[in-house]
Amino acid sequence: MILSEARATAWKYASAVLAVLAVAAVVLALFFYGSARTSDLRAERAEAERDQARAQVQQLQQAAKRDDAAATATDTARSRVAEQVAQHHDRAKRVEAIAHAPRPPVPDDCPLPDPDLVRESADAAGRIRAAEDRLRGLRPAAGPAAAAAVEQ
Repeated sequence: MILSEARATAWKYASAVLAVLAVAAVVLALFFYGSARTSDLRAERAEAERDQARAQVQQLQQAAKRDDAAATATDTARSRVAEQVAQHHDRAKRVEAIAHAPRPPVPDDCPLPDPDLVRESADAAGRIRAAEDRLRGLRPAAGPAAAAAVEQ
């Protein structure tokens, strides 16, 4: 009987140790589950940040391309403006030369203009101004084809 009591006591202690180990295993499993869940959340957050960073990199690359295109257009426009300024200065120099060039003297016996020619020129100028006024009063019809027809 002592042996059976010893065996029962051994089973009792063994079952108590196993119960403690089972509880420890459950607590450890819950700890690992929480740790894994935290790691998953961190990984998801890191993936979201990575995706945002990739999108920002793409936007920056596109912005750099737009900046390059704008810089090229700006350089082209500046070179055209420089050419036009040079042409303008050349024309201004020619106008200055013409304006300040010595004029031939008008002879004292210069004939007066022909009165018939002056009258006909004034009449023609009046007809031209009247035609311009009539054309300004016309309104172009809708559409680009009608506008092209009016210009012709």
